[in-house]
Amino acid sequence: MKTQNRSYREIAEVIKKRIENNEYPTNALIPKQVDLAEEFSVSRTTIAKALDILISRGFLYTRRGAGTFVTKSMVLSKQDFYVQDYIGLTNQFPDDTVTSKIILFEIVFPDEKVQSALNLKAEAPVYNIIRLRLLNGQNYMLEHTRMPVHLIKGLHLEILQKSIYKYIKETLQLTMSSAWRKIFADKPNEQDKKYLGCTETDPVMRVEQIVCLTDGEPFEYSITTRKYDQGSFIVIDQKSRC
Repeated sequence: MKTQNRSYREIAEVIKKRIENNEYPTNALIPKQVDLAEEFSVSRTTIAKALDILISRGFLYTRRGAGTFVTKSMVLSKQDFYVQDYIGLTNQFPDDTVTSKIILFEIVFPDEKVQSALNLKAEAPVYNIIRLRLLNGQNYMLEHTRMPVHLIKGLHLEILQKSIYKYIKETLQLTMSSAWRKIFADKPNEQDKKYLGCTETDPVMRVEQIVCLTDGEPFEYSITTRKYDQGSFIVIDQKSRC
């Protein structure tokens, strides 16, 4: 029986749950792309994109001429993030409640670092946004984001309280294609102590990133901060299989 038309990310999540529930056991050959395309009422291109997500995350691997197989099960927490993902917090936790508290929202001229990161001139205004992200009502992550006003048009408080990425994708009809990301440990600053409950001795994890559209133009420069015990980042070595 065919299912309702779904996005490739939704299909990837369905297949991932089948793997976790052992519907597709370790080393099993999963259905052919043409069969999955028929099941989900989508194109083979959409299925290929869904499988690419799971391959990049280490759930699947391919054998030339043989098909796509399930890798050995990985022990992951729902708060583990993949280094290559830039899907936003709301998509990271689809079964949870993600909300935002707006700490700062203003339009400013970019400093030299933001100019360089976003390929902007000094007189090009940017949104300067600081949000506290809450997961199921609990303080979870601090985001400090800068976005060009000329690209991400029409941002307002109601959007910031929900998902900026959803607004970019569904309302502005813009597509993200790549991201540069640096992950490092740091000492907590005063905002970390105030909003994340860090003590002087609690390390924090900062993620500095630049995200680009399909034409390569950067639209986001951000630094996000989590307390040391709020998940980890996963790197998959595509050449190595369990």
